[in-house]
Amino acid sequence: SIAWVDAGGALRIGPRSAGADPGPACYGKGGTEPTVTDANLVLGYIGASTSLGGELSLDEDAAYDALADLADEAGLGGPLEAARGVYRVANANMTRAIRSVTVERGYDPRKFGLAAFGGAGPMHAASIADSLDIDRVVIPRASGVLSAYGLLAADEKRDAVRTYQRSLGAVDPDDVDAVYEELSEELLAEVSDREAATVRHSADLRYAGQSFELTVDVDRPFDTADARERFGAAHESAYGYRADESVELVNCRVTTTVERSAPTVEYDADGDPQKGSREAVFADEVRETPVYERPKLPPRDEIDGPAIVEGDESTIVIPPAWNVRVRDDGTLTAEVSDE
Repeated sequence: SIAWVDAGGALRIGPRSAGADPGPACYGKGGTEPTVTDANLVLGYIGASTSLGGELSLDEDAAYDALADLADEAGLGGPLEAARGVYRVANANMTRAIRSVTVERGYDPRKFGLAAFGGAGPMHAASIADSLDIDRVVIPRASGVLSAYGLLAADEKRDAVRTYQRSLGAVDPDDVDAVYEELSEELLAEVSDREAATVRHSADLRYAGQSFELTVDVDRPFDTADARERFGAAHESAYGYRADESVELVNCRVTTTVERSAPTVEYDADGDPQKGSREAVFADEVRETPVYERPKLPPRDEIDGPAIVEGDESTIVIPPAWNVRVRDDGTLTAEVSDE
C-alpha cells in the first residue's frame, strides 16, 4: 500500500497499491512512491540483505529516498520518522478494521487471540495486538501461504440445489426422493473418491407467506412430517416461536464431502537458528535485534523480544515485552511477557 499526504497534511495509507510491478521503491524496478514495505525495510524489520523469493534483492537506498520525499511533504524529521509514521498509520488502519468486527458487534477483542498470516501480517500483529489489549498472537506454520495451504487441507465439497416449490402437504415423498437421488448421482460422478464421499441431504423450508427460508437436514427416504418438525424446531431456535401456518418446501439441496488431511510442511531444523542481528526500531529506539531462521527453531524453544524471525514466506517481528514459543507442530505463539 502506498503512503501519501492528504490536503490537510495528514499521513495516509492506501487504498492505492504499488502492486508487484513496479512494486515498492525497494524492489528497484522503477517504483518511487513510498510503501509500507519500504517503511518496514527502513525500520529494520526486513533485512536489507534479504533476497525475496531467493531472487529479488532489495534496494535500501531507494526506500530511504522514497521516504525522505514523504518526510519533506509531511513536514517530518527524515526518512526514519516517516517510516515510523507509515508503520503506525498502517497498524491503526488494521486495528480499526478489527474493532469494526469485534467491539462494534459487541465482542471484546481482549478475550481472543490474534491470528497472523500473509507475508507481512506477522510483522504488524504484535503491535496491533498491543493496541487492542490482546495478549496472544498465533502465527501458523506456512503463514505466508496460509490460504494456499488451507485450500490443500480443506475437504473436497460439492453442492447442488434444485427448486421444488410446493406445500409440504402436497408433496409426494417419492418425487422428492427422486430429485435427491438425481442430484446425488450428479455430484458423486464428479468427486475424486466416490467410496470416501459422504452425502448430506437438506431442504429449504419456510412458513407460507414468508420471503425467507431456513435450511434443515432431512433423511432419506423423505418424510414430510419429520421435515415439518425439524423446520419448526429450527424456526423456534432462530426466531423464538413456531407458527401454525402451513410449511412450504422451496429447494432440495445435496452436499457431497470427501475428507482430506492437511499436508505436512517439512522444515530442516538442523543448525543454529540465530542467523545474526541487525538494527531495528522499537518505540522510537534503535536496538540491535537478534534475527532467527524459523525453519531451524526447535519445538518448545522460546525467544524473548525484541527479535525478528524470518521464514521462507514471511517475517515475524517480536517487540520488547513479548516472547514467542514454538509449538510441537511448528506454530509460533507470541505472548506478552510476564516480566
